[in-house]
Amino acid sequence: IKSEADFGARFMHEESTRRQFQNLTSGIGLTCPSGATAGCLGEDTFRTTNAYALFFQDRLYFMQDKITVTPGLRIESVNYDQNNRQANGGTGAFSKAHTTEPLPGIGVTYSPVKEYTFFGGVHRGFAPPTIADAVQIVNGVQADLAAELSWNYELGVRGRPTKWAGFEFTLFQMDFQNQVISQSLAGGSGATLTNAGRTRHRGLEFATKWDLLDMVAGENKNEDIIFDINYTWVADANFEGIRNSNLNCNPLAAGGNNNCPLLPREAAVVSVSGNRLTYAPKHLLTAGLAYANRDFGFFGRVETQCISDQFSDDRNTVNPTPNGQRGIIRGWCMLNAVANQYVKPIKTTFFLDGKNLLDQLFIVDRSRG
Repeated sequence: IKSEADFGARFMHEESTRRQFQNLTSGIGLTCPSGATAGCLGEDTFRTTNAYALFFQDRLYFMQDKITVTPGLRIESVNYDQNNRQANGGTGAFSKAHTTEPLPGIGVTYSPVKEYTFFGGVHRGFAPPTIADAVQIVNGVQADLAAELSWNYELGVRGRPTKWAGFEFTLFQMDFQNQVISQSLAGGSGATLTNAGRTRHRGLEFATKWDLLDMVAGENKNEDIIFDINYTWVADANFEGIRNSNLNCNPLAAGGNNNCPLLPREAAVVSVSGNRLTYAPKHLLTAGLAYANRDFGFFGRVETQCISDQFSDDRNTVNPTPNGQRGIIRGWCMLNAVANQYVKPIKTTFFLDGKNLLDQLFIVDRSRG
């Protein structure tokens, strides 16, 4: 059987020293004179990460290369170490975390004719937490944030029915075992992260690109007028299994200081099973129109980029709360443009790029209220 094998190994070492100073002139019961460090150092940590990876895959060819089957295996191992140098009276406090995962996968393609390819695959997904999240201390206890794991499925077709048009259509599903999300994105907890248990994403992606000039006047190798669309529909992006909201404090005990994200008389324990995940829009669309002239060295493109409504908390709150840290984030569209000009005598490209040309104002997140 004709085949091609790919294999490799990687080792990566990172280390960092993070020192964060308090404001020099303000703070709760704190004054830090210029140049002073005693009592003014908010954080002093030393962190190291060692990551190891091995992979092997083999692409097998059948039926005169019309069918390919590609099984593979990757192994990831990550070790985290942290020393909080300020803890225990300056003697330091050590914490560590470790994760190792085997990641199998298989992909299949079938090309009955040159212009069309059907494809599918099942792959294990893996995303380790950053070291700051893996060893984070929450209320005196190490959070031990685990890596994200998922099973990812796709089935689709790509084709080029004419010389001036191509397309790709894909159905996908991602089943996460412990997706990492913001714990509440609400008052008092800032950007604290948590493993969200089981979640599911399901939808489709579609992309197409047309050369309008070739469509109207025949093939032109010097000039192109390109119209393209990229669209993603995330029909489902939900909490699965038994899952309660992370917004579970007592608003009456918070003293009205916004440390508790719950509203008055709002239940502390609420099931969010079946709710939509935070910051998971249903629709994403990018559409553009471009012109290219190779003899003149010019390229220009105008595009619109759109995103639909998103929830900012796991209870799927719609109306904004008084502190602004919960509530739906309304969708928006943005107009962008770019122009490139290549000057052949000096072998230089000049470019101009514009984003949000209509100067629209919109909310992108509520984590800071």
